[in-house]
Amino acid sequence: MRAALDHLAWQLVVLDGGTPSKATQFPILKSDIGAKGQHSPARLRPAVSRQDILDAVESVQPYAVARQFGFTDATNNGLFILNELVNVDKHRLLIEVMPVLNTRNMYWTGDPSPEVRILHAAPLKEGEPVAWFDFGDAEADPNFDPHLGLEIRVYGGPSIAAIRVPDLFGLISRIYGEIEFGIGTHFAPLFGLSPRHWANILAEGPP
Repeated sequence: MRAALDHLAWQLVVLDGGTPSKATQFPILKSDIGAKGQHSPARLRPAVSRQDILDAVESVQPYAVARQFGFTDATNNGLFILNELVNVDKHRLLIEVMPVLNTRNMYWTGDPSPEVRILHAAPLKEGEPVAWFDFGDAEADPNFDPHLGLEIRVYGGPSIAAIRVPDLFGLISRIYGEIEFGIGTHFAPLFGLSPRHWANILAEGPP
C-alpha cells in the first residue's frame, strides 16, 4: 500500500509536467510544523506547481485530517500508521504479530453463567491457561462450553495504541479503506477518473 502511494506520487509529478526521480515519493507527515517552528506542509519532489495537486496532497495528510475532525493528535490516522509500520519494517526490525485472547467477543453456553476471574491477555504460548471461571457455590454445567476466540495483533514496533490495540485484519482493512477513500476522493478527479467503491458513495452521495 505504501508503494502504491509512491506510484501515485510519480504520476502526479508527470501530470504536472515534471520528471520524477529517485526522490519522488508520497509524503506522509504527522505535522506541518518544521523543526524550527516554521510552517512546512507536505510537498512532492521534484516540486509541482499545480495548486489542485498541492491541495490534494495536503488534504490527505494525517495532520490535515486530524484538524478536519477537531483533533490535535494525528497518530490515529491510517496513513500515519502505515508509514510508521513501513519505516520500522525497513529500518529497524521485522513486524511481529501475536495471538491474544479476544475478550470482546467471548461467550459461553450452559447454566449457571460464571464470572471470569482471570484473563490471560498477554501473548499466548501453547498449553497456557487463558481464563478461570468462577461458578460460586453452584456446580458447573456439564455442558459448559466456553468460546474464547483469538485475534492477531501487532507485537513490537511502534508503541502506539492505534497500532497495538486493534486486531491485525481490522487494522489492515482500516488503512486500506482510508487510502481508497483519500485517493478516490481527492486524486481520481485529477486524472479524469471517478472515485471507486465506497469513496464514490461518500463523495457524491448515493444514487
